[in-house]
Amino acid sequence: MKQTTLHLITLLILALTTLSATAHDFEVDGIYYNINGTEATVTYQGSSYGQYINEYTGDVTIPETVTYGATTYSVTSIDHYAFYECPDLTSINIPNSVIGIGNYAFYNCTGLESVIIPNSVIGIGRNAFVSCGRLVNIILGSSLSFIDESAFFHCDNLASITSFSSEPPYIYEPVFPIDALLSANLHIPVKSISAYKHADYWEDFSNIVEISFEIDGIWYCALTDNTAMVIQRPDEDNSYHGDVIIPDSVTYQGFTFSVSAIDASAFEDCYELASVVIGDAVETIGENAFQGCTGLTSVTIGSGVASIGAKAFNYCNALTTVTCRGTVPPVMANTNCFSNAAYSRATLVVPRQQLEAYQAADYWYRFSNIDGWGSAGMGDVNADGIIGISDVTPPCSSTATSTTTAAWTSATSPTSSSPSSPTDTPHPTTNRKGKQ
Repeated sequence: MKQTTLHLITLLILALTTLSATAHDFEVDGIYYNINGTEATVTYQGSSYGQYINEYTGDVTIPETVTYGATTYSVTSIDHYAFYECPDLTSINIPNSVIGIGNYAFYNCTGLESVIIPNSVIGIGRNAFVSCGRLVNIILGSSLSFIDESAFFHCDNLASITSFSSEPPYIYEPVFPIDALLSANLHIPVKSISAYKHADYWEDFSNIVEISFEIDGIWYCALTDNTAMVIQRPDEDNSYHGDVIIPDSVTYQGFTFSVSAIDASAFEDCYELASVVIGDAVETIGENAFQGCTGLTSVTIGSGVASIGAKAFNYCNALTTVTCRGTVPPVMANTNCFSNAAYSRATLVVPRQQLEAYQAADYWYRFSNIDGWGSAGMGDVNADGIIGISDVTPPCSSTATSTTTAAWTSATSPTSSSPSSPTDTPHPTTNRKGKQ
């Protein structure tokens, strides 16, 4: 099986990065190309890789397309030996159109310190980055399927390798130097840790850790090659504060992730957190996620949230508004997802047409004050987010009339069941920030 896979991928690499038998076909903006139909391969200057040395210097950006004459070509590969012996090359920007990197492509490019292999690349050839002695950081895209032998040998300063591929790229011979296996960190998606720890040659890394990063003050870890989860801050303070907006997606090192989850205890005991808006891409809120956020007054739960873990908002006693955008009430793990004080004092705001669903749903019904999205006077009668003719068109049946009237009445009528002086059990622990 391995031999078959190797054979197929080797044929693919050879097809993508065929050695040039003649001189380069053309040059644009200091980059040399060979033509293969409507595609172009980045190559070396002249008719052989040894004819010129160090022809690429400084920062080089390879374009996704290049126009020569009247024809525009898609740049799909980097040829064997393309950047061979270019010690003054300091950085290389590889576009998302490139799918293959040839043998010895960056041999002895001693000026390179960091390399990002984009998601489009599926194969890296033999000895592709050999003797890049200053190379410290390598980022491998999510589509990478194969790394040929010795690709990163003699890269003696490697400290970090990040692989966004959920499946370990196939390796049949050693690829990384021994020092890197012993001391470098291999960063991979959380859900792929086990796979890498049991994959040939990847398992030789001593330090296999999750991919984590900070964007706009919020910390994330990669769950898969395209999803991320909000996590606790790893610094000593370990605290989020003020107004926090969790976006639908984030981009790190050129790779975009959908923010699909909030980790357990991610914001626990962040008593200076004032408000939080959870994006619509988030599907799960972990247990204890916001427990003990005593300064939290407002939370907006995105339309994609399907489940809320136990004690997720417990002891958030200052909550005055909980807005839930979901047309289906998220499943709460238990009644302690919110505190008694929140159930009694906070107003739960939901899509108007879903008022009855929330009033009947487990634990959501405990909110004393449930209001419809867009209350009386807002004009959005059908709760579709748009004020238009449909908001004033008479309903087709008496059933529809009564349903709309009931929803409107429920959304605008004061609730009589709210207790005047709710009590709540205080947070049972004193944390290191001094909060009781």
